[in-house]
Amino acid sequence: MEEKNHNKLVEAIIYNPKRGVLLQKKTLDYIPFPGVWTFFGGHVEEGENRENALRREIKEETSINIKNFKLFTYREDVIPPTNYLIKRNIYEIIVDWKPSDIRLNEGAGFAYFDPSEFLKIKIDSLCLKVLEQWEKEKYLFNNLKNE
Repeated sequence: MEEKNHNKLVEAIIYNPKRGVLLQKKTLDYIPFPGVWTFFGGHVEEGENRENALRREIKEETSINIKNFKLFTYREDVIPPTNYLIKRNIYEIIVDWKPSDIRLNEGAGFAYFDPSEFLKIKIDSLCLKVLEQWEKEKYLFNNLKNE
């Protein structure tokens, strides 16, 4: 059976060491997480590989061309309450972007957040799980590097 692309997603943890993690605020009509903060990214189109999909999505949403990124994790998650399965490739992109470098073309807004703020904002639950994993691994890596 041929797998459909509509459930394949690419998303990005966009991280600026001086500013924090860049998240996008979804519009109030965005299903399934209206008005929440989440990753930039989107669906992989038919015939498109995940890396090109990531480049396209980030360009569409921020007007910025990305070159360097690495796969952070792959997850299969179910979107509540629909029980719709999504297959997510989540990449890490280290940037030096200032807010003035970004021209938002989708969503209701964007902002950088320090990891200490993740539990204080309305963030989509699937995104939060990934950010908690990312922050834990980043913390462990930084501690090992400093020993």
